[in-house]
Parts: sequence; structure tokens; C-alpha cells
Amino acid sequence: MSAEDPAGRSWILKNYEIPPDTADEIERFLSRNPEVREVLKEAPFYIRRIVGDYPLLLELVREPEEDWEELFVVVKTDLDVEEALELDDRIFDLWFKDAMRKVVGKLEITVR
Repeated sequence: MSAEDPAGRSWILKNYEIPPDTADEIERFLSRNPEVREVLKEAPFYIRRIVGDYPLLLELVREPEEDWEELFVVVKTDLDVEEALELDDRIFDLWFKDAMRKVVGKLEITVR
């Protein structure tokens, strides 16, 4: 992505934690799935509005035998399971149910 692209690699790195050993794989995934990059651009605003200022982690999950991969935005909180599930539902209801139409099977958001 160019310097003018607000959802380029440096923007992603500023807004999401990415495990160093998967950064290149995630970048390749985003290059193949530009619609995911676009939703990631919106996500911090909506997630933080609902959940608060918790770290956002990107995790790429692969199942090579089934030729399947999906990127997860993991909201790392100190909340109990019940509260996290409630916030998962709120993110889905207030924003992600519409955004996910662009990224079905490619992006998920979870609060932990």
C-alpha cells in the first residue's frame, strides 16, 4: 500500500497487535483480500466505541487440508466470559452484521 493509503501496513501496525512470526502471512492475506483490509480500517472505531480501549490483536487461522484461512480480530480484555460474550453480541448487532457481508468466511471479531 502506498503512503497515501490509510489502511496500509503501517496503519494496520499502529491499530492492531500482530505476532511478529505471522506479520508477513497476514500481509499476504490482506493483499489477496482487500475487502478485509477495508473492514479492518473501520473496525477500531466501532469496536472501541462499544468495548473501550482494549488492545486489538490480529490472528490468522489456517486449515491447509481444507484450503481455508480466516483472520480474527481478537479484542483482549480483562472481562469475564459473560461480559465478553455480551460485548461480542453488541459489536455484531451494532456494526459487524452489516460489515461482515463484505468479508464472510474471511474475517471474524471476538472479545476475550
